Amino acid sequence: MPTKIDHDESELLDAFEQGQQKPVATKSELAKFKAAARATALKNRPPDGAPCSKSASDEAPDVQKR
Repeated sequence: MPTKIDHDESELLDAFEQGQQKPVATKSELAKFKAAARATALKNRPPDGAPCSKSASDEAPDVQKR
């Protein structure tokens, strides 16, 4: 079942479909963002290339119970 969209969303969609929307970021900014995303993905990848099974609890420090 399609999601209903409001009037503002409808106007944005129409403008996008008609090619009236312009990119906000420049090509150099996009290249910088892509490089940062690639570096982050490489940094977070396990060394053996296996799928990452890291959970949020792995990153959080151990909390002592009182």
